[in-house]
Amino acid sequence: MSISRAASPAEQIPNSRGSRPPSTSVVRFLLIFTGSSHPEIGHATARDGGSLSPCYEPAMPRPAGWLPFILFAGCASAGPGVPSARVTLDAFHDAAAKADEDRYFDLFAPEGVFLGTDGTERWSVEQFRAYAHPHFAKGTGWTYVPGERHVQLSPDGRTAWFDELLSHAKYGQLRGTGVLRSVEGRWRVAQYNLTFTVPNDRAKAVVSLIQAEATATPPTPPPAPTPPDG
Repeated sequence: MSISRAASPAEQIPNSRGSRPPSTSVVRFLLIFTGSSHPEIGHATARDGGSLSPCYEPAMPRPAGWLPFILFAGCASAGPGVPSARVTLDAFHDAAAKADEDRYFDLFAPEGVFLGTDGTERWSVEQFRAYAHPHFAKGTGWTYVPGERHVQLSPDGRTAWFDELLSHAKYGQLRGTGVLRSVEGRWRVAQYNLTFTVPNDRAKAVVSLIQAEATATPPTPPPAPTPPDG
């Protein structure tokens, strides 16, 4: 089953003539080429999928009679962008649903961490792969279908953080949050945190149930992780 999700269209910001403004790199090229020294040119902002990623270009006066030149600078610190982050997260869930081990773990950053729904589940990439391998080898994955999602970029565009609502056939609605890091021009999952969502009016009952079980049962070592319920 495919769980790919179309990226939200980039937010349209009309200029004085009602058209979409040029990209940051184009603006910088024009400013460099024309030698403009307007005091407001020093802070260009790139907009990608509704998220802001500032690119700072100090406004510098140009001497009279200078020769224009072409500088292919763009925004030197720009990362892959919001649409690419959405594609990466969709691929992350799709690989898990299809038990595609290599593709799934290739989407993690080397220092990646996965936080499961149990308080004991904090896994490095190596630990998580050791847990998942027997299940993936049998073709058993887990299917969480992404719904509403929000992605924001750091000012330099090389880090993104996100939150998304997920649906599961057995567990209903969950939430995934985490961090993506640009590694060699591609987004990688530096952290993924999977949590159950508990309605506020049910929170006391859920907490009471957990506390009652903890009181009735003597402390024991944490059990081995149960197989994922796909």
